[in-house]
Amino acid sequence: MKLVFVIILSVLCFQNPTISNVALEDFIFSEQELPRGCKLKPILSSDKLPCGIQSNPFISSDSDFLVCFMRMMHLGSTLVPDIEKGLFSVYEDTSEIGIFGLETSSPEVAKQIKKDMLANNPNDPNGKIFLSENILIYLWQDQARNQSFNEIEQLIKTKLD
Repeated sequence: MKLVFVIILSVLCFQNPTISNVALEDFIFSEQELPRGCKLKPILSSDKLPCGIQSNPFISSDSDFLVCFMRMMHLGSTLVPDIEKGLFSVYEDTSEIGIFGLETSSPEVAKQIKKDMLANNPNDPNGKIFLSENILIYLWQDQARNQSFNEIEQLIKTKLD
């Protein structure tokens, strides 16, 4: 009986069921994972990127970056203290395809951000939001969906499963 109690207590203490099994870094796709014809967009030294973004992909937990990044996503900065990391990555195909990602302190914060995003742009034909516990991924593109967008969408779904 003591062994059963110890096992149950261990499971409760050492597993946090509210935190996703994936991390934001899992959504930085290698060239081998990307669809044929799709590649990471090169960033030139002359490019002036917002929010202190210095590379592509770019991931950071810096609070100044997160405040600017939330504004770039047309969201307020009130939830920034509850955001642990932000991800920016842009790919090229027939159009630009990008991933904005957030890793939050809790699933509730991620759900609130998704709700805010949907309220700010309810009929976004060129974007798709994915949510898994404390990870929020926004996949976007400049033009109507193309095959690479659909394939990256499947990559994201696979990582979240």
